[in-house]
Amino acid sequence: MNKVDSIIKQLHSYKVPDLGINFMDREIETMNLLDLIRYPDYIDPTNSFNIVISGPWGCGKTEFMRALTYSLSKIEDFLIMYMNLPKSYVKEEFYATTDINIIQVIEEFITSTLGIRSKIITCIYDLINYLSKRFKLKDKRLIIILDEVVNSIKQIGLTIRDLVTGLSKEIYDIAWKFHCQIHTILVTSEQTALYEFKREEGKNLLIYQIWHLNKDSFIRILQEINCPIDHKLIVELSGYCPRIVHELKILNWNLEKWISKIIENVQVTLKKCIRELGKNIQEVIKELLNTIENVDKIEYTKLWDYLLENNIVTPLFNKWLSNKPSKDTWIGDYVAYKIPAYYYVIKTIVNKRSIDITIQDILKEIEE
Repeated sequence: MNKVDSIIKQLHSYKVPDLGINFMDREIETMNLLDLIRYPDYIDPTNSFNIVISGPWGCGKTEFMRALTYSLSKIEDFLIMYMNLPKSYVKEEFYATTDINIIQVIEEFITSTLGIRSKIITCIYDLINYLSKRFKLKDKRLIIILDEVVNSIKQIGLTIRDLVTGLSKEIYDIAWKFHCQIHTILVTSEQTALYEFKREEGKNLLIYQIWHLNKDSFIRILQEINCPIDHKLIVELSGYCPRIVHELKILNWNLEKWISKIIENVQVTLKKCIRELGKNIQEVIKELLNTIENVDKIEYTKLWDYLLENNIVTPLFNKWLSNKPSKDTWIGDYVAYKIPAYYYVIKTIVNKRSIDITIQDILKEIEE
């Protein structure tokens, strides 16, 4: 078994806490990421850079990063740590699958320098210097994963430009100092922030997206957790988004209640458009009508920012860790709905010429 195969095997031995099953899929993403950092080639400090990983909310970014940390922690060539910034108040959730020895050192650093975990993003350089006193960094790949980074930097008064500028300089300084290869992975579900990151993209910052699971893995999950709902219907609504399975499980498989939440999110969003743009509902519906057959047109409407802000749609850029999603009724070349359920809700509103729609209306739209 080669090194990459061993990493993927470990990846799939990670247990997903919310579902109680082994982690599935993401072989392509793992191999692409390893190829990106040129593993298992020799260490070269000049290969150090920052990576932004984004994707629609619920596509599985966090669980993938936790599984990856779990897997690479067992490989001698890596020193990897995962930190979920919004969960800084809960030690177990903040570090998740980070090795206990690394956690202890980071906690020592926080206690002696910062006081609170949420500020750790402001002193990555000092953290790595502190780690170097306890771990051998020479000829290692040091990976620091910072999950849901956008909300956290806003809370401490940093801008995305400040963050990227600081990290870009620091990782090179540290990599040459210790002759190691360093990658900070900034994970975000904030689709609006992607445009700010795009403005900073360059030599030391790369942006990659991931998508939902593949069909086979998604169906296996439904089978392993004994999902009682018709699997074909869940596929039609979710587009293989793993978070939907977790949400339905929490709702005790009450599909109608879940669809109601989707409808409500769209209704609230469109009402906000009507209120703030000074339009009436029929004007908004007419604008949506022009996008039904061509999803890409949504980006050119005044509704785009509102739909983006509420995680109803997502941009599709040109760099992917996953395979780029294939075109579909709800997926265009440049934009997509987060899941097909949102597309069906919008289409039903357009066909009925009203935002007052029912669950039965949605199910009928799917059948047709």
